[in-house]
Amino acid sequence: MFDVLAMHDIGTHRAELGDNICSLPVEQHMIYFVSSHSVVTIIRILSQSQDTARHEPLDIGYNRERK
Repeated sequence: MFDVLAMHDIGTHRAELGDNICSLPVEQHMIYFVSSHSVVTIIRILSQSQDTARHEPLDIGYNRERK
C-alpha cells in the first residue's frame, strides 16, 4: 500500500489541511499523508466511526516551514 501512495498521485489533495496533505479512504479508515518523491509520511489514520472534522490533522505543523 505504501508503495502505491509514494509512486502514484492518488488520494485527494487537502489544501485546507496544509501544503501537500492528501487523504485516501481505505476500507473503514481515512489515511492522511504527505508524499514526496519515494517517501510517504503518514500523518493520521482515522476509523470511519471517528468524527473526521474533530480529528483532522489541522494542528500538526505541516502548514509551517520545516526546519
